[in-house]
Amino acid sequence: MPRQRLALVRNQEQDGLAWLTAADDAIIVCRGSHHDWPRIIPHVPIPRNVSVRPQRDGCVRMVEYCGGDCGTSRWKETRPGGVWDRDAHYRYEYDADRYRSPKDSGVSRGDAAQELFRRNQEALMALARRPSAVPVPVFQTGG
Repeated sequence: MPRQRLALVRNQEQDGLAWLTAADDAIIVCRGSHHDWPRIIPHVPIPRNVSVRPQRDGCVRMVEYCGGDCGTSRWKETRPGGVWDRDAHYRYEYDADRYRSPKDSGVSRGDAAQELFRRNQEALMALARRPSAVPVPVFQTGG
């Protein structure tokens, strides 16, 4: 790889690392451990982080807001008359300045999960050292 290209890749990786270490906890949690989307359950009141908005032609837009404070929302629209469209895909909206990692930095979900663990490592290891901590059994497979 030419030196110039290698330097560019290193700079992009450094930008990604700097972004990870400076990002809000809420962003790291959602990027590393998935969003906290509301669960819609029959016969249970609709959660407060769900809104339903009428659209044109009798369609309805259902908007769900992540409960993890990352500021991300997703929405789907029904067919006319409020008929569920099983082929519809979610559309996502988020604050790009806050949520998006630097361009070409290569920051992955795994990188965010690693940062999440790093931020919680002390508390997690303290739990493991408690006298009440029980070792997890290791199961042998195969023969």
